Amino acid sequence: MLPFQSMARKWSLDGVILECDEARYGRISLAQFGTLPTVLIDPGAPPRGRHRSAVMRDESAIGAIAARELLESGYASYAFVPCFDDPLWSRDRGKGFAAIIGAAGLRIAVCAAGAQALASMPKPIGVFVANDIAAANVLRVCRELGLRVPETVAVIGVDDERNLCESAKPTLSSIAIDFEREGEAAMRLLTEMLDAPRVAFPPRKCCFAAVVRRESTRFDAYGDARLRRGLEFIRLKACEGIVPNDVAKAMFVSLTLAKRLFRRKAGTTILAEIHAVRLAKAKEMLASGMLPDIVAQECGYSSVNDFRRVFKRRIGTTIRHWLKKP
Repeated sequence: MLPFQSMARKWSLDGVILECDEARYGRISLAQFGTLPTVLIDPGAPPRGRHRSAVMRDESAIGAIAARELLESGYASYAFVPCFDDPLWSRDRGKGFAAIIGAAGLRIAVCAAGAQALASMPKPIGVFVANDIAAANVLRVCRELGLRVPETVAVIGVDDERNLCESAKPTLSSIAIDFEREGEAAMRLLTEMLDAPRVAFPPRKCCFAAVVRRESTRFDAYGDARLRRGLEFIRLKACEGIVPNDVAKAMFVSLTLAKRLFRRKAGTTILAEIHAVRLAKAKEMLASGMLPDIVAQECGYSSVNDFRRVFKRRIGTTIRHWLKKP
């Protein structure tokens, strides 16, 4: 018996929150919890009973996020590639994607038989794939067909499986689902159920997700592959203590030429771009409650004092004052 299945019997619980991941935990029998208020996170179907409710992920909204992301670049055509076994959540993501594309007066091609159909579509193509595993396969097929990513085909997946996305060639853009916020929504719902035990609470839909942009959807807006290599290298390595000369090596040019390309085509400097990426991560970590000295170390700064100095110069305020802002 799994540990959480015996908790209801051994502990005096007020309520239960369950993540419905059968692949990880197996099938869960709700009967074991009796009348204990129970909230399920993203179950396959809404639970029944007055003591049961759920936080349901809005899969169609995830598809809509992908559509809006790709529409900004104005592709000639759009396609959706479902997950291999095409489960319900995959179909819902495709429907959400098609609805937004359709509202823009365009149509999508559903490549249910595989990404090979992309070869005959008008280029460039914006492709939404139901998850990262299937998206990595789309990248492989594009290489086999000689379709350049992102110049000819732009690809975006879902789940932001970091190791898979960062090791893909090119690196894979993906929609990251915020599981922490889903858990917070479940906790709020359970609290309401505990406060009103006689009330039946219907399941609530939510969509806490955001695009993590990588090379697979990044057009060469600057018209220079060398600069694109430099920008991607900074995005991947900025927090590892890199310096401008490291970026120049990744671009396969001299430091002088690298600096010139950044100034003329990107309107910035190599060092400014490194700090921009570092500080973006630093602000996320600070907002989550991490201490400045830990953030400084994780973001590639030589010391916490160096981090504080750079933060104030580039953000325009101290870390303490920034944290106090609403």
